[in-house]
Amino acid sequence: MTQSINIDYVLYLAVFFLLIALLASFKQIWSLAWKSTIGRMTRLVIRPTAENGSGKTKYQVELQYEFEVDGKIETGSSYLIGETTHFVDSEAEAKRFAVDYAPDSRVVVYYNPLLYTDSALKRGKKLSKASWVFVALSVVGFYGYYVLWQKDNSPEAVKVYRSTVNYSIEVASRKRERAYQIDQSWRTLQTIPKELEVFPNLELLNLSNNSISEIPKGFKFPESLLRLNLSQNKFTRIPSGLEKHPSLYHLDLSNNQIETDSGAILPRSLTVLDLSNNKLKTLSEYLVRSPHLETLYVRNNQIEFLPDRLYYDSYYDKEPPALKVLDLRGNPIPPKEHKRILSQMPQVLVVMDELPEEPQPVQPQQKAQNKTRRVIPKRWGL
Repeated sequence: MTQSINIDYVLYLAVFFLLIALLASFKQIWSLAWKSTIGRMTRLVIRPTAENGSGKTKYQVELQYEFEVDGKIETGSSYLIGETTHFVDSEAEAKRFAVDYAPDSRVVVYYNPLLYTDSALKRGKKLSKASWVFVALSVVGFYGYYVLWQKDNSPEAVKVYRSTVNYSIEVASRKRERAYQIDQSWRTLQTIPKELEVFPNLELLNLSNNSISEIPKGFKFPESLLRLNLSQNKFTRIPSGLEKHPSLYHLDLSNNQIETDSGAILPRSLTVLDLSNNKLKTLSEYLVRSPHLETLYVRNNQIEFLPDRLYYDSYYDKEPPALKVLDLRGNPIPPKEHKRILSQMPQVLVVMDELPEEPQPVQPQQKAQNKTRRVIPKRWGL
């Protein structure tokens, strides 16, 4: 199957043609900044010439003029800017030319302020014929890019692109370099497709609600990946294979079947980890005192206790922990552990369920007041 055209190349080609058009008429465009002065015609010769094969007569014009700039006399022989020889098409134009530019007559001369010898009597056309050809090619290129872009972003193209990964690579391969987000949720995937490695600019990958249980051995996520969603899968432990990823900062492993985080090695770029709605019973010191992890979500697990040492000790720890937010809501943490966590982690925003209010001890005086008094009912006539 042939690969589709990369529409970015069409855009580059259109810009290239436009640059050539501008370069071909650079002198004409630059002449808009030329200065003008009054000069004098010194020579004018008009010769009739016949075009080969047509028999039509044209008139070749040879002229010369002089003008003064900064006290120096300069000479020129160009009628139009960028033109070496000038022709007129009819005898009437030749006679009119002879009257307008007769010797010793005053004329307006345009000259280059950087090079006085570069001069002409008329600015001429803004673009040459060659430039107009490249402008036309550039317009065709821009229009082709617009048509391909509209087709590439139509609802049908997006639907094809969001089908299966293999199919989208074949059909919409021109999207590969422009794919920043890929949603492959609810695909009943058993493993992570190898084809996902070829997206060089991928930043967000959603693989949630599948049946993935591990990252395939040797699989490498694109280095540009920033956020990875692996929630609602079948992981039983924190997956390996992400240790050396250079830019991943958000990993979502919520709603899996993870029972322990022992042995986990996370990339140093990771700052947000979501382990909510799993089967964790505790957290390792590696996660709690990680020098790079800043936000940890462990809501709705089975956590009762955290590691014995939660604080930073420079004797044991090489780097201070970076944890700023710890969400422990929905865990059966006893009141005593609840207080210990808050006391040992003062620098962390720890979010836990509120403890039930303890009943206040009743004072003896209050007990006496609370005793019920015996009320004697009144009798008639008393």
